[in-house]
Amino acid sequence: LVRKILSSAIEEQSGALITPRVPIDREELPLKRGLISQILRQLASTGQLTAIKPLANREGCVNTVARLIGEIERAAKTPQEFSEIVAKRVEELGDAAPQDRMTPHPQISFDKDVSLIYSTYASILAQNNFTEADADQLRALSVLEGQLDSRPVSLPWLEKVDLLVLDGFFDFTPVQGEMLR
Repeated sequence: LVRKILSSAIEEQSGALITPRVPIDREELPLKRGLISQILRQLASTGQLTAIKPLANREGCVNTVARLIGEIERAAKTPQEFSEIVAKRVEELGDAAPQDRMTPHPQISFDKDVSLIYSTYASILAQNNFTEADADQLRALSVLEGQLDSRPVSLPWLEKVDLLVLDGFFDFTPVQGEMLR
Protein backbone atom coordinates (compact mmCIF):
# COMPACT_ATOMS: atom_id res chain seq x y z
CA LEU A 1 0.00 0.00 0.00
CA VAL A 2 2.82 2.40 0.89
CA ARG A 3 4.55 1.80 -2.45
CA LYS A 4 1.26 2.31 -4.30
CA ILE A 5 0.59 5.58 -2.48
CA LEU A 6 4.07 6.97 -3.04
CA SER A 7 4.33 5.84 -6.66
CA SER A 8 1.00 7.38 -7.64
CA ALA A 9 0.89 10.63 -5.63
CA ILE A 10 0.55 13.69 -7.82
CA GLU A 11 1.77 17.19 -7.00
CA GLU A 12 -1.25 19.48 -7.20
CA GLN A 13 0.52 22.47 -8.77
CA SER A 14 2.50 20.69 -11.48
CA GLY A 15 0.31 17.64 -12.00
CA ALA A 16 3.48 15.49 -12.00
CA LEU A 17 4.13 12.37 -9.99
CA ILE A 18 6.20 13.00 -6.88
CA THR A 19 9.87 12.23 -7.33
CA PRO A 20 10.74 8.76 -6.05
CA ARG A 21 13.50 8.46 -3.47
CA VAL A 22 16.40 6.01 -3.36
CA PRO A 23 15.95 3.39 -0.61
CA ILE A 24 18.97 3.04 1.68
CA ASP A 25 17.78 0.13 3.79
CA ARG A 26 17.77 -2.61 1.17
CA GLU A 27 20.24 -5.50 1.21
CA GLU A 28 22.02 -4.17 -1.86
CA LEU A 29 22.32 -0.68 -0.36
CA PRO A 30 22.55 -0.97 3.46
CA LEU A 31 23.37 2.64 4.32
CA LYS A 32 21.01 3.42 7.21
CA ARG A 33 23.33 2.39 10.05
CA GLY A 34 26.35 3.92 8.32
CA LEU A 35 24.51 7.21 7.92
CA ILE A 36 23.38 7.23 11.54
CA SER A 37 26.94 6.39 12.63
CA GLN A 38 28.27 9.40 10.71
CA ILE A 39 25.57 11.65 12.19
CA LEU A 40 26.43 10.49 15.72
CA ARG A 41 30.15 11.10 15.18
CA GLN A 42 29.59 14.52 13.66
CA LEU A 43 27.15 15.71 16.33
CA ALA A 44 29.40 14.35 19.10
CA SER A 45 32.53 15.97 17.67
CA THR A 46 30.81 19.37 17.41
CA GLY A 47 29.56 19.13 21.00
CA GLN A 48 25.88 18.98 20.06
CA LEU A 49 25.26 15.71 21.92
CA THR A 50 25.32 15.59 25.69
CA ALA A 51 24.03 12.30 27.07
CA ILE A 52 24.87 10.10 24.08
CA LYS A 53 28.29 11.63 23.37
CA PRO A 54 30.33 9.05 25.36
CA LEU A 55 28.59 6.23 23.46
CA ALA A 56 28.46 7.81 20.00
CA ASN A 57 31.31 5.77 18.50
CA ARG A 58 30.10 2.41 19.76
CA GLU A 59 28.39 -0.01 17.39
CA GLY A 60 25.73 -0.85 19.98
CA CYS A 61 24.77 2.82 20.23
CA VAL A 62 24.46 3.12 16.46
CA ASN A 63 22.24 0.03 16.30
CA THR A 64 20.11 1.20 19.21
CA VAL A 65 19.61 4.70 17.78
CA ALA A 66 18.79 3.25 14.33
CA ARG A 67 16.15 0.98 15.89
CA LEU A 68 14.80 3.77 18.06
CA ILE A 69 14.38 6.09 15.07
CA GLY A 70 12.51 3.29 13.29
CA GLU A 71 10.22 2.88 16.31
CA ILE A 72 9.52 6.62 16.40
CA GLU A 73 8.68 6.57 12.68
CA ARG A 74 6.42 3.52 13.16
CA ALA A 75 4.69 5.45 15.96
CA ALA A 76 3.72 7.99 13.26
CA LYS A 77 5.87 10.78 14.70
CA THR A 78 7.76 13.08 12.36
CA PRO A 79 10.99 14.72 13.55
CA GLN A 80 9.06 17.94 14.19
CA GLU A 81 6.39 16.15 16.22
CA PHE A 82 9.00 14.28 18.25
CA SER A 83 10.89 17.52 18.91
CA GLU A 84 7.65 19.12 20.10
CA ILE A 85 7.03 16.20 22.46
CA VAL A 86 10.52 16.53 23.91
CA ALA A 87 10.17 20.32 24.23
CA LYS A 88 6.86 19.86 26.04
CA ARG A 89 8.48 17.38 28.44
CA VAL A 90 11.30 19.85 29.10
CA GLU A 91 8.72 22.56 29.79
CA GLU A 92 6.71 20.29 32.09
CA LEU A 93 9.81 19.26 34.02
CA GLY A 94 11.10 22.82 34.30
CA ASP A 95 13.31 23.17 37.33
CA ALA A 96 11.91 19.95 38.75
CA ALA A 97 14.33 17.86 36.66
CA PRO A 98 16.16 15.38 38.90
CA GLN A 99 19.69 16.40 39.84
CA ASP A 100 20.69 12.94 41.03
CA ARG A 101 24.47 12.64 41.21
CA MET A 102 24.22 8.98 40.26
CA THR A 103 22.50 9.93 36.99
CA PRO A 104 24.79 12.40 35.24
CA HIS A 105 22.38 12.76 32.31
CA PRO A 106 18.68 12.62 33.11
CA GLN A 107 16.41 10.93 30.58
CA ILE A 108 15.43 14.25 29.01
CA SER A 109 19.05 14.74 27.90
CA PHE A 110 18.88 11.45 26.01
CA ASP A 111 15.53 12.47 24.54
CA LYS A 112 16.98 15.78 23.32
CA ASP A 113 19.91 13.96 21.73
CA VAL A 114 17.61 11.46 20.00
CA SER A 115 15.44 14.33 18.76
CA LEU A 116 18.47 16.08 17.27
CA ILE A 117 19.76 12.86 15.68
CA TYR A 118 16.32 12.03 14.23
CA SER A 119 15.90 15.55 12.82
CA THR A 120 19.38 15.47 11.30
CA TYR A 121 18.79 12.01 9.85
CA ALA A 122 15.46 12.98 8.26
CA SER A 123 16.99 16.17 6.89
CA ILE A 124 19.86 14.29 5.26
CA LEU A 125 17.44 11.76 3.74
CA ALA A 126 15.38 14.60 2.24
CA GLN A 127 18.39 16.59 1.00
CA ASN A 128 19.82 13.57 -0.81
CA ASN A 129 16.49 12.16 -2.03
CA PHE A 130 16.99 9.01 0.07
CA THR A 131 14.40 6.99 1.95
CA GLU A 132 13.91 3.84 3.99
CA ALA A 133 10.87 1.70 4.76
CA ASP A 134 9.84 3.41 7.99
CA ALA A 135 10.33 6.89 6.52
CA ASP A 136 8.25 5.83 3.50
CA GLN A 137 5.35 4.98 5.79
CA LEU A 138 5.47 8.50 7.25
CA ARG A 139 5.67 9.96 3.75
CA ALA A 140 2.67 7.87 2.64
CA LEU A 141 0.71 9.11 5.67
CA SER A 142 1.55 12.70 4.66
CA VAL A 143 0.32 12.02 1.13
CA LEU A 144 -2.94 10.66 2.52
CA GLU A 145 -3.25 13.86 4.58
CA GLY A 146 -2.87 15.88 1.35
CA GLN A 147 0.62 17.34 1.77
CA LEU A 148 4.15 16.13 1.21
CA ASP A 149 7.19 18.29 1.90
CA SER A 150 4.90 21.32 2.38
CA ARG A 151 3.38 20.88 -1.08
CA PRO A 152 -0.21 19.84 -1.78
CA VAL A 153 -0.53 16.34 -3.27
CA SER A 154 -3.38 14.07 -4.25
CA LEU A 155 -4.18 10.45 -5.03
CA PRO A 156 -6.75 10.47 -7.85
CA TRP A 157 -7.29 6.70 -7.69
CA LEU A 158 -8.19 6.81 -4.01
CA GLU A 159 -11.48 8.62 -4.73
CA LYS A 160 -12.57 5.63 -6.81
CA VAL A 161 -11.81 3.02 -4.12
CA ASP A 162 -14.92 1.48 -2.58
CA LEU A 163 -13.27 -1.44 -0.82
CA LEU A 164 -9.68 -1.92 0.28
CA VAL A 165 -8.68 -5.46 1.20
CA LEU A 166 -5.40 -5.99 3.01
CA ASP A 167 -4.48 -9.62 3.46
CA GLY A 168 -1.88 -11.14 5.75
CA PHE A 169 -1.97 -8.58 8.55
CA PHE A 170 -2.90 -9.40 12.11
CA ASP A 171 -1.43 -6.33 13.78
CA PHE A 172 -0.78 -2.78 12.64
CA THR A 173 1.80 -0.27 13.77
CA PRO A 174 0.43 3.15 14.73
CA VAL A 175 1.51 4.68 11.41
CA GLN A 176 -0.20 1.88 9.48
CA GLY A 177 -3.34 2.36 11.56
CA GLU A 178 -3.28 6.09 10.78
CA MET A 179 -2.92 5.36 7.05
CA LEU A 180 -5.89 2.98 7.13
CA ARG A 181 -8.01 5.43 9.07
